[in-house]
Amino acid sequence: MDEQEQAEPVVKVKVEATVENLSTADRPQGSWQDTIISLTSSLSVAISLLTLIGLIVTVYIAKGQWDEMRAATKASADAANTAALALGENERQFQLTSDSSDQQFKKTLNQMREQTGANELAAKATKSAAETAAGQLELTQRPWIKIVDVVAHRTDPSIPVLTLGSADARRAQFSMVMHFKNVGHTVAFVTPYTELYFPHWETGGIESVLARERHTCELNRKRTDNPDRTLSFPDDAPAEWQATTGSSITPADITHAPREGAGVAIFVLMCANYQFEASPKTYQTRAVYWLTKKGDGMIFTDGESLSADQLFVNRVTMGDDAD
Repeated sequence: MDEQEQAEPVVKVKVEATVENLSTADRPQGSWQDTIISLTSSLSVAISLLTLIGLIVTVYIAKGQWDEMRAATKASADAANTAALALGENERQFQLTSDSSDQQFKKTLNQMREQTGANELAAKATKSAAETAAGQLELTQRPWIKIVDVVAHRTDPSIPVLTLGSADARRAQFSMVMHFKNVGHTVAFVTPYTELYFPHWETGGIESVLARERHTCELNRKRTDNPDRTLSFPDDAPAEWQATTGSSITPADITHAPREGAGVAIFVLMCANYQFEASPKTYQTRAVYWLTKKGDGMIFTDGESLSADQLFVNRVTMGDDAD
């Protein structure tokens, strides 16, 4: 702040004492008029002196107040300058602190990101190791169900094991026994399913049979409505599962074989679902069997009825699978 110098006020006092000059010739010496004139002159001089002194005192007081105002103004200017300097320093310190805090924040954030990445890698490695260990434990401790064989069977041998309906009610029905064995290390709960399938040789052959097996068994893997569950212990003798299965025959199922004419070829699809207590998974073993007549017949016709000793139940090893 700039300071302006101001001139001190100067009071000039001019005192004039006018005393009426009376001719001494006109008045007597030592009269009362002289006395009054003398007193009046003295009083005028005294009043002028008092006025002068008052003005001098007033000037002195005004000068002191002026000096105080100048000092206060200078102090205010110095305080303002000091505050401005302090504000600038504070701004500089704040900027330094802000820059430092920003750098520290970025450094901390990068460290957190690196740590998070390391934690994710460690978590993945731990999960992978746990899954590997669980997989190894499952492979070494789980049950394994083996389908030993399927045979045509009736408790009463006089009843046919395979029958085909007439043209009005075309349906094939087959009675059998499946033998299965737990060759694993843990008790298993086994639920078998079966289905008859009539392939059309001209359009698919054995490949259509294998495709149908996969489709049928995957559908049955999800089923929970079969109460026919068997408890199988490791190293027990093969268990028996008796069943009679049947399927309707449609015109699309009719096929032709050389030297045999029209009829149906019959395949038995086997699916053995099983579980054990330590896993929620459903495991499965699959197999395919092809029914043929003894005497090399592959085609069955309407109205046929055959006993167990008239049939071959042939295992199609290409259909063997397990998981």
